[in-house]
Amino acid sequence: VRLADGQVRIQVAAPPNAKSVEVSGSFTGWEPVVLTAGPTGWYAHVTAPAGSHQLQVRVDGGRWRVPANLPSVVDEFGQRAGLIILP
Repeated sequence: VRLADGQVRIQVAAPPNAKSVEVSGSFTGWEPVVLTAGPTGWYAHVTAPAGSHQLQVRVDGGRWRVPANLPSVVDEFGQRAGLIILP
């Protein structure tokens, strides 16, 4: 969701017992961003241009994974990443 200040809200569903959730993607320079737990999932507000982006999610310091609801592509490192289109 694009916010009024130009940032984008990234939201992730995670297991109810999750202690931490991170996202890393082409829009973060592949640097991990720690998400905040909210009533409808984990979220972060990030600065990201409109267009297609790749991302992965990590729960509780585990493996980086492609979110289950996103199509999968091969990123510039030869790894699988999820594909999102930001408004």
